[in-house]
Amino acid sequence: ILRHNQFKMEESRPVITSDSEATPRATPTDVTTVSGVDQVGQVAIVRGAQTSLSVTESIDVLGFGWYQVGVLACVGGHVLADSCALGIVSPLNDALDAEMHLTSTMKATLPTLLYLGTAIGALFAGPIGDRTGRVAPIYASYLGVILTSLWLISLDSEKQVALAGCRFLMGFSCGLGQPVSFALVSETMPSSARAAALYAMAMFGILGYMLASCGMRLFLPDLGATAGQWRHLVAFTAIPSGVCLLLSLWLLEESPSFLAVSGDSAGVQRVMDKIAAANVSGYRSNSQQTNRWAVFSARVDRDAGHSMLSTLAAVSVLVDQYFWPALAICTVDTFRGFMVAGSAYTFPKLLSQVEDSRFAPATLDLISQTTAISGIAVGVMLARSRVPHRAVIGTAAIAAAISLLSLIVMNRGSAALVLSCCIAVRFTYHPMQAALSTIAVETFPTEFRATAIGGYHLISKFGIVAAPAILEMELAESTTRAVVVLAAAAACAALSSLALPTTDSQLPLKDFADPDRKQGLAERTAEKLLQRKLPAGRCRSEERATYGTMSKLSA
Repeated sequence: ILRHNQFKMEESRPVITSDSEATPRATPTDVTTVSGVDQVGQVAIVRGAQTSLSVTESIDVLGFGWYQVGVLACVGGHVLADSCALGIVSPLNDALDAEMHLTSTMKATLPTLLYLGTAIGALFAGPIGDRTGRVAPIYASYLGVILTSLWLISLDSEKQVALAGCRFLMGFSCGLGQPVSFALVSETMPSSARAAALYAMAMFGILGYMLASCGMRLFLPDLGATAGQWRHLVAFTAIPSGVCLLLSLWLLEESPSFLAVSGDSAGVQRVMDKIAAANVSGYRSNSQQTNRWAVFSARVDRDAGHSMLSTLAAVSVLVDQYFWPALAICTVDTFRGFMVAGSAYTFPKLLSQVEDSRFAPATLDLISQTTAISGIAVGVMLARSRVPHRAVIGTAAIAAAISLLSLIVMNRGSAALVLSCCIAVRFTYHPMQAALSTIAVETFPTEFRATAIGGYHLISKFGIVAAPAILEMELAESTTRAVVVLAAAAACAALSSLALPTTDSQLPLKDFADPDRKQGLAERTAEKLLQRKLPAGRCRSEERATYGTMSKLSA
């Protein structure tokens, strides 16, 4: 990706550098100077003729660089932590039962509480991320995972009610960071690297499952048949959250698109300076060059509910303008979540039934998790080839259904056959997730993107919550019935993918649901600021001309 975008950085370096000798001198027609208005305009990267860019277009000029690498390192830990929690849920549940002698009701309830907490966390994270910023929920999520892990380690067999609350809060902490993580990554990436970055987020999911498998290999080699060292396993899977929390406190910045839509021009200036300094060699910030990053910022009163939509207003716009795309995304992700959670719950039990004694079940599980990384590479190739995202989702779901049905007819005593089918199903996990996340971030605008992502994560969690309870009943009868249910879920995901919207990852992200609303905000903002600067009736002709120019730029 760095090589692919290098020409952009080389081409734009004379434009964005603050060195006056390297920057072409702008003529009066190149940059519009706003008199009497503090940092409210559209954009200030000028390349020859008069050009105005949005925040996303400005990031496109800067290209992919070390700033985006740092964002991925800080934020990817959420996907990793969620995958760790999902990957160990079945063996950990069995180990807790072996030590604490859980009732049958409590044993069946613990996985459901974990997934339910994840759903409710995503529900709260979206509105919080759209009102206060993308970064605060990320910090809270990492801290919550660490604290709940320590709490779980300290519990004994007499505190089963506390155990249920701990598992719920663990899920809540994981869910709290998911919507804002995907929103932050998509809003800080150039358009050409957006899909690849979301596939990189899926890579963190694979790393999370691999880490969970390594932990089980070390501390629960029998996959929960005995209590083993489950406390060591919980502590082991909490380490990434601690590392990513420290890294985020050091490197992570707010989304520039969120700051622009919120009207924080100074924040946009600060973040864009950091992106340019990290991505462009020789860049030096110059605070006196006020028009360098004069990005369009509707500076209006937050309390009045104009700068960012309130939660109820966001839901209203979603229902009014985005109902069918949102319904299709929710439906596909619900079936995908059921398949992923259900197979993660079922596969350890299938692998434990393998008669080949040369391989431990935990070793087979680790192999299947590791080899699934090739699915990310194939997904990135398809994304760079401009293959439609919904085609990727449909094809992957069909492949998963066929692989699951193969488990019914083959000899499940053979390690090679069972392992190959598990690998084929897990091969499809993350391409489906990454392609669906790309469709979601490109469909919904910045002003309520986190709320929309949180909403579809909430609804999709119903599939994840239902999977362990349904499959536990089916596994009590036979593993074949559980596999048939999983194959049906994969087939339904493939069928539902036909209704997904078509998006283009090469285009900038939308900031507002209604372009006319953006223009109206700019006009009201300019008039308020001009009236604040000058007494009524004494606006000079150049200020009136400036107001007219701003209205045209906002359009």
